[in-house]
Amino acid sequence: MASKIESAVKACDSFVRDFHRSEDRGCIATFSNHYRVVQNFTSSEPLMLRSLSDIDNSSCDGMTRLYDSIVDMINYFRNNGDRSRPWLLFVVTDGEDNSSTRSANSTGRTVMQTYNGESSNFIFVIGVGSEVNQSKMKEMSDAGGFNYVHIDSMEELKRLLVLIMVQVTQQIVGVSVETDAFSAMMLQRQRGLANRFIDYAFLIDVSGSMTEKANIYKCFANHTMSETDEGKQWQCNICDAHRRGSAGYKCSTCNLFACQSHIDGNKLEPKGTCGNDHPLVYKHMSSWNCDECSRSFRNCRSLGCRRCNYDTCNSCFEDRGVSSAAAAMFLLALLGKSSTTQRF
Repeated sequence: MASKIESAVKACDSFVRDFHRSEDRGCIATFSNHYRVVQNFTSSEPLMLRSLSDIDNSSCDGMTRLYDSIVDMINYFRNNGDRSRPWLLFVVTDGEDNSSTRSANSTGRTVMQTYNGESSNFIFVIGVGSEVNQSKMKEMSDAGGFNYVHIDSMEELKRLLVLIMVQVTQQIVGVSVETDAFSAMMLQRQRGLANRFIDYAFLIDVSGSMTEKANIYKCFANHTMSETDEGKQWQCNICDAHRRGSAGYKCSTCNLFACQSHIDGNKLEPKGTCGNDHPLVYKHMSSWNCDECSRSFRNCRSLGCRRCNYDTCNSCFEDRGVSSAAAAMFLLALLGKSSTTQRF
């Protein structure tokens, strides 16, 4: 299982691969006890990827100098950013500030005065896990008029960065994008047609806690699940949806796939249960009979309990009034310049 810093780097790597255009400029900075620019603004995608790959567990040590590092990053933008284009800053942290000279409120006010006053500048502070002081984050975002987003684990970061980019593209290009229908190529094309290039930066927490292992997810049989493979198609055994790439988790032992939205904490939640309270999962079967209506089915997926040899068709399952346990984990409000606290 990957550490938190490994998961964070992987999410940033995917963002660069999917959204970096030839005339965009990216920058990477880290912070623990000290703020450090790892990669100055560059239009080179290979340089961005190489610099990200140099950030690993050995990079992580020390305390969390969050507030001062945000201001340092803002000053870097002001001194090195191209003022003719939108600015986009992602800040990723897993803990509470314990090493800054500034307060949350004064940091927010500095962001408002020196960065966020421009409508084309965007900043997202992303707090990950239970160690983040959310009241302080809200105090900072309220003072700064920017977005603070909380997610439960680093595994959710990749999807969140994508959703943010969808919304930012809508604002800077002025074209509505359906969140579920977009593609990275489509977003790049829209920015190209509008001749809009961006300066963007990642400010990544590399304090000692970032070496901790990310959340470990378990299947119904208590096996450890891993992320689904990049680019490969799969079908969720919980909700039967067709997916592609790393939008979920798999148990190789059980040959079970699940969307991220079916995981509550580190526990997999079923769509429903049988009469003995066992989880119901979808499975392709050559022939089977519904135990509720007795209809026969061939070469399709049954929703059933393998331990009890119980199967039900979708119609009968819905008639039972069993509500889905799936929850939409990634709902991103339309971005505004007013402060917002989101939970994912």
